[in-house]
Amino acid sequence: MLGQTDMLNMNARCIFLSTFLTLSALIPAWAEESQEVTPSLPSQLPTQLRRPVALGLLNDGLRLAVANRRSGTVSLLNTDTWSVINEFPAGKQLSDLAVLPGGKQLLVTDEARHELIALRYGYDALQETARLPVSPSPVELILNDDATRCYVASLWSRRLTIVSLSSHDDSDVELQILKTVALPFEPRKLLLLGDARMLIVTDAFGGQLAVVDAESGEVASVRDLPAHNLQGLTLNHAQNAVLITHQHLNPLARATFNDLHWGMLSNNVARPISVQRLLSPTANLLDGRGAIRLGDVGHGAADPADIALLDKGRIAIALAGTGEVAITDSAGRDMRRYKTGRRPTALLASVDSGEVVVANTLSDSISVIDPAADLPVRDVSLGPSPEPSPQTRGELLFFDAGISHDSWMSCHSCHTDGHTNGLTADTLGDGSYGAPKRIPTLLGVSQTDLWAWNGSMKELHDQIDQSIRTTLHGDPPSGEAVNDLAAYLQTLKPPPPLRPQTIDASDEASLTRGQALFHEMNCIQCHVPPVTYTTGGVFDVDLVDEVGNRKFNPPSLRGVGRRRGFFHDKRAKTLGAVFTDHQHQLDRDLGAQEFKDLVRFLESL
Repeated sequence: MLGQTDMLNMNARCIFLSTFLTLSALIPAWAEESQEVTPSLPSQLPTQLRRPVALGLLNDGLRLAVANRRSGTVSLLNTDTWSVINEFPAGKQLSDLAVLPGGKQLLVTDEARHELIALRYGYDALQETARLPVSPSPVELILNDDATRCYVASLWSRRLTIVSLSSHDDSDVELQILKTVALPFEPRKLLLLGDARMLIVTDAFGGQLAVVDAESGEVASVRDLPAHNLQGLTLNHAQNAVLITHQHLNPLARATFNDLHWGMLSNNVARPISVQRLLSPTANLLDGRGAIRLGDVGHGAADPADIALLDKGRIAIALAGTGEVAITDSAGRDMRRYKTGRRPTALLASVDSGEVVVANTLSDSISVIDPAADLPVRDVSLGPSPEPSPQTRGELLFFDAGISHDSWMSCHSCHTDGHTNGLTADTLGDGSYGAPKRIPTLLGVSQTDLWAWNGSMKELHDQIDQSIRTTLHGDPPSGEAVNDLAAYLQTLKPPPPLRPQTIDASDEASLTRGQALFHEMNCIQCHVPPVTYTTGGVFDVDLVDEVGNRKFNPPSLRGVGRRRGFFHDKRAKTLGAVFTDHQHQLDRDLGAQEFKDLVRFLESL
C-alpha cells in the first residue's frame, strides 16, 4: 500500500519515549511482548471511546490518519514521534478511510449517516470538502489506481456504490454516483484485481464471494467457500492469487472439549485462491494450495482479520481475537506473533521496510511493529478514555478469545459482529449432542423471552454462562463477567429489515395484505407482535430433530429476511420455502399473491 522505502523507517526517524508500561500479566509466554508508550497528548483531546478501524498515510508518510468508529473522528499522528497531533470530527460512525494520490486528500465512510465524505489535509488540520449520500450502512471503500473511481460496500442495504472522483490540478475532489449495484449478501471487504477490471466483494457474515465487473457494475458470478468471517483480503506478492483470512466451523465436529482442544471444531486460516479460478464461474476454488493454519494446540489464533504484504515474501495477519499480529512467509513457516492492543483489525504495512502499523479497535490505540529491528512493539494511545461501563467491559469480553480454551474462539467467531455466521453447530445448547442447531443472531437478543432452541434457559445470564462453559470450554466466568456480557448484548439492536416499507402504493397494499394474513393464520400465537414477534413458550409444530426433540422456542421474526436457512436446522433454505416446501402451520393452500404478500410482510420486519 505504501510503496516508499522511507515511509515508515523507524530506525531513521522514530524517537522513543523513555517511559514504558507493561501491557498485561496475562500475555502468553509464547507471544512477543508489547510495550505501551505514553506520548504527550494535546490537552484539548476529549475523553471518549474512539474505536479505530482504518489507517492511511498523509503528507508523504509524515502523518498518519486514523478513522475512529465510535467517536466519528479522524486522529492525526506524527510518524516521527508517534504522538497524536489532533483529532477532528468528521461524521457519526466512521467505518473506513482511503488516501488519494498525493497524500493531501482522503475519503471516509460514515456508516450511521450513510455518506462518503471527502477531507483535505493541510497544516496539520482536516477540512471537509464534499459529502455524498450513498447506500445505507457503508462499511468499506476502495480506490482504483488512478483514483478516478471509488467503490463503496454498504452492509445492510446489500449494495455496492460506484462513485466517480474528479479534480483539476490541486483542487478539491468532486464526488458523483455512477451506479448502484445490488448484491445477494451483506458485503464487507473489497479488492480490485491487478488490472482493476474486476472487483472482489466478500460476504460480511458467511462464505460467499462476488466477482463484479468494475466498469459496468455487473455481478459476473457469486462463489461459495466453506468459510465465514472473511475479514482480510489482498493479492499475494506474485499477483496471481487472492489471500483471504477466514474461519472454518467443521460441520462434522461437536463442541466438545476434545474437538476444540485439537483444533477440529474451529479453524483460523489465511487461504490463497487462484485469481484464474476465482474469475472462472465453474472452477473449484479449493485447488489444493496450502492454507496457512493460524494457531495450534495450546495457543489458538481466533478471529483473523486484516492481512497485508511485507518484504521478502512475508505477510502480516491481524489476530483480532488474541490481540496479536502474526508475521510469516507465504507458506506459514517461521511464524512470529507480536502482542498488540485489544482487537487489532486494520493493518498498514510497508513492503520496503517491513514495518507494520496496527489499529487496535478495542484499546483505542495504534501499535507499531518493526520486526527487522527486533524492537518492542509500540502501543500509542489515541487519547483519554472514560472509565469502562458494564457494556464496554462486555464488548471487550465478546471479542476476546481469551474466554475460550486455548483462545480458539470468541463469541464473535460464531456471532459475527453480534449477528450470525449463518451456520449450524452441534453444542449442548439443548442439553445433548447429535442434533446441530442453527446459530442465531444476537442482534435484538434482548427481545427474546427464552433462550436456547428448547427454551431451557429462562435468563440470558444463564445462557451466557452455559455457552462459555460448554461451547467455548473456558474457565467458569465470574458473575461480573456474565453481567457485563449481558449488558453488552442488550445494546445490540435487531438488524434492519431486508426490505423496509416504501412509499409505493402497490407495495404498501401488499404489506397490508401480508400483515392481515399473518393474523388470520394465527401466526401471532407463537410470534407475538408488535415488538418481539416471539413468545416465552415452547411449541410442537411438527418439526423433529435428530435426537427426537419436538418442542422448540420460536425465534423472534425481527430481521427474519436476513437469515440464511430457517427452522432450527436450516431445513428450509429460503423464507419462501418455509411455506412452499414445508407448509409451516398452514391450514390451507396459499394463492400465488397471498404467498408473495406474506413473504413481503415478513421481510419488512
